[in-house]
Amino acid sequence: MALAARSRFRFRLPRLTLAAAALVALAACGDDDSTSPDDATTRDYISAVSAVLNTDAALSRAELKRRGDAASPSLSLSTPPTTITATFHEGNPPAAGSGPAAQGEGESTPLVGQPFRYRLTGSGAFSTVYLWVDGASGYWQLDVPVDVQSLEMVLTLNDDLPADAFDIESALGNDGAVGSVASTPVSATDLADADIAVTVRWTGASDVDLHVTDPNGNEVYYANESTAEGGRLDLDSNAGCSIDNVNQETISWPKDAAPDGDYTIVVDYFADCGQPSAPWSLTLDVKGRSAETFTGTFDGPSGTQSTTVTTFAFP
Repeated sequence: MALAARSRFRFRLPRLTLAAAALVALAACGDDDSTSPDDATTRDYISAVSAVLNTDAALSRAELKRRGDAASPSLSLSTPPTTITATFHEGNPPAAGSGPAAQGEGESTPLVGQPFRYRLTGSGAFSTVYLWVDGASGYWQLDVPVDVQSLEMVLTLNDDLPADAFDIESALGNDGAVGSVASTPVSATDLADADIAVTVRWTGASDVDLHVTDPNGNEVYYANESTAEGGRLDLDSNAGCSIDNVNQETISWPKDAAPDGDYTIVVDYFADCGQPSAPWSLTLDVKGRSAETFTGTFDGPSGTQSTTVTTFAFP
């Protein structure tokens, strides 16, 4: 595998536009919110909303992976996932009525300028999602081609948020009827303040995993997403071929939290999901240093392909 490294000088990671397992977005003028500037729009907080409709088999493989029951097979998708994207509207979302009630839950660590996974569950089936930020104008509307009762979405957070703490408001619609609103508080973390931030990005709908082992021997990855010292994986993208199209993962330690000593970074090819290859790039940001970028490619069936990208010392 070809591996190259170079220095770069911009710490904050670039914004990623995404789509993922079932997603919605919608923004509207909500109640007054002291954390939201009066002239902010929902799009100032959330720049894009998308969702991916996966097969039941892919979703079950994702659950097996989380439980540690899945090996590293060469997985193919018999039914390609369907990506849907939301449309932004000015003004207010439709008023609540007799439609299905919404329940919202964040499913990843919200990072400034990065993808954020968000799940909506309805009291009944729904085919439309409305999503907005409390106190901001405008809303996102996601139209789902089939009735669902649960939808996992990907929200792209802006890299210049009006406020790091805000409430996501969402409502569900079916046959023209809109249900009661769900409110989910979000507190986004800015990686510019982190002691350490490691991000891998790849091309293609395959399951690539990031692993970082800290000086105490704690390995942060999909089966151990956080440590007592604050190390955290933001999300497990395309888990078990449950495609979300995020195609990136970040492991970070917040300001003044990373333990001193040696760290090891590994990139693993968990499943190819029928893709012929997976070119990847990895960015390592350590407080007080110029960022480094490493690149490589996984070819062919996933098998047991894995590479130790680098080791480094902190501080």
